[in-house]
Amino acid sequence: MVCRRAGEAHHLQFAEKRGVGYKTGDNWAVPLCRDCHIDLHAYGNERVWWALNGVDAKEWAYMNWQKYGEIK
Repeated sequence: MVCRRAGEAHHLQFAEKRGVGYKTGDNWAVPLCRDCHIDLHAYGNERVWWALNGVDAKEWAYMNWQKYGEIK
């Protein structure tokens, strides 16, 4: 989503309430390349990291899930 290289799934930690040790649902997963994924976790503040990269990841995840999440 940031650098447009092939990626892996990242679950948006701020998208919904979750229990300790639990990730958010797959409906809040977005693609990130390995380097960007490591950078995001190292940065520490996920909301700021996305803003600095000019991406509304929560909106993207929501729209993507609306479009493809129900396909069986």
